[in-house]
Amino acid sequence: MNDAYTRDSRLFIGISPQTTSYIRCRSSIKRCLTYRDFKRFEEILIWAKQEAISPGLRRVLKTFKGYLPYIKNTFIYHHFTNGTLEGINNAIKALKRNTYGYRNFSHFRNRILLMCKLYVLYTVPSTSLVA
Repeated sequence: MNDAYTRDSRLFIGISPQTTSYIRCRSSIKRCLTYRDFKRFEEILIWAKQEAISPGLRRVLKTFKGYLPYIKNTFIYHHFTNGTLEGINNAIKALKRNTYGYRNFSHFRNRILLMCKLYVLYTVPSTSLVA
C-alpha cells in the first residue's frame, strides 16, 4: 500500500496503528476509484482484514464486500449515469410547482413529454390522389 498521501495525512501517520491503517486504506481506495482498478480494490478489502483498523472502517469494508458485484459494475460501466433521469424528475417537479395542478392527467403527461422532448414525431404518409 505505497500510495501518495496528502500533507495532512502524513501528519497523522504513526500516531497509532489504527490511524495509519485507516489512512493507508482510505488513500488506496481513493486511488482505485480514480484509476478504476477493481482488482486492486478487491486486494485492499482482503488486506484490510489482517490490519488493525477501527470497527467503523471494518463495518464500511464489510458493506463494500456485500455490494462487490454492484461495485464491479460501476468500475466497468463508469460512463452510465442517472443524470438524465434526475433532470427529467427535476423538470416534472418544477412543472408541478408552477402550474398549480392539471385537471386532466393526459394534458399533464403531454406537457411533460413536450417539455422534456420525449415525444416521438411521426408523419402521416401522404397519398397522392390520382384523378
